[in-house]
Amino acid sequence: METIKFNGKKYAIGLRWSSTSSDKVAAEVAALSEETGMNYGVIRKTTTDGVSHVQVGLSDEKAHVGLISAAAILADLEENIIFIEDIDDNSHWVCAIADGQVIAGSDVIVDREEIDRVVNDIINELASSTANIKLCYSDKIESITGITPQIKADLAEIFEQARIKNFNKAFKKYSVKNLKGIPRSVILFLIFTGLCGALSYYAINAQNEYESELERQESIDETMIIVKKEPTKEELLQKAYEEEKVWFSEMLSSRNSTSLLSDVESFARGLAKNQFGWTAVSISYDSGAPGSVSVRWKKTFGGTSLTLKDGLKADSISFGINGIDATSSHNVVNIKTRNIKDSVAFLKGVNYNYQEMMHDMELLGFRYAFGIAQPTERQKPIAGIQDQTLAMSRQFNVKTKTFALSNDGLPKMNLLQAVMSKAESAVVNKIDIDLEKGFVWNISGEIYED
Repeated sequence: METIKFNGKKYAIGLRWSSTSSDKVAAEVAALSEETGMNYGVIRKTTTDGVSHVQVGLSDEKAHVGLISAAAILADLEENIIFIEDIDDNSHWVCAIADGQVIAGSDVIVDREEIDRVVNDIINELASSTANIKLCYSDKIESITGITPQIKADLAEIFEQARIKNFNKAFKKYSVKNLKGIPRSVILFLIFTGLCGALSYYAINAQNEYESELERQESIDETMIIVKKEPTKEELLQKAYEEEKVWFSEMLSSRNSTSLLSDVESFARGLAKNQFGWTAVSISYDSGAPGSVSVRWKKTFGGTSLTLKDGLKADSISFGINGIDATSSHNVVNIKTRNIKDSVAFLKGVNYNYQEMMHDMELLGFRYAFGIAQPTERQKPIAGIQDQTLAMSRQFNVKTKTFALSNDGLPKMNLLQAVMSKAESAVVNKIDIDLEKGFVWNISGEIYED
């Protein structure tokens, strides 16, 4: 009997797989069984992009009855793979899956010397396929083939990685059944209704052996069909919503405005405006480069590119082609992150909105402006959504106001930190400090509300 073991359980291998017409399953299963003399098997149905695929795996071994097909399980767990597993020192199981279907002619047991030939035959058969087939086997098999697989794993590792509880119960539907004597109407009923329930066979002149076989097939109370249910559009959009909610929580956690303003103010206070024949004309911060601030310089008397490069303490520096402008980068921002796991709950707990912020700006004498943020696209398309406009549309949305603040001098920037400590849902996107005009700063960002 051709079997393979996992966790002490035997699984059927070596079935003969064929694809059948979804509208003529009963007739074709009966014909295949009659033609091959194989009276035992598994019927497997999948649906991909709305198209139904039906496969039957046949066996002539009565001892296979009641065992689950290893190839059928593998096709559920792996989309495109050529898998090889040891049975003993000289025998190996080869099974190929392409686009979630068991390839006819695979699910075979071969001698050690035949592995290369069988694998090459499968690869040649799939030459016209667009499937990205990967080799998968253990180090021991690699020592035989001499080819490094894209995936190194044995059957146990693949099954375990699926993390399926009640493994045998989940795949009981792939148990090998006695197909002989099952009325075509029953097969059709199973295939097209997917009914799970008690199934009894009634046959005229049933023999004792057949009756005994039926007792061993109590597992047929589950349908032999699997339908790979494609997620609906609503399910895909809900998944996108949850994904964006996580992104938003991560963004809020990493954007602590009070900590940012403190770091930028501290750097600005310590920066000598005139150095090495150069004058600092502006300081800027952009959330796109969250760990650093940049300083723009203009050359004055006696300055050269090397005097600034060699003298200035900077993490990087670049010079304009005219030789009179330069920009230095300083990794001085060390934002204290926050631990916001549920952004929805976080926003519900924030009692400081843009109106309170506007009120404080007025009292402090800041120049300010608020606006309504325009919708932005997702970081990446929603997987499975064909409509590109919808695929890039955000599903998780919060009320967002933009703000632009301006004032003069470091003391005022210090006062702003007190305001931002109350505005927990506000983030700063840009800071620009004009040193030529004294110390005029402009700050822009967003404040989010429940």
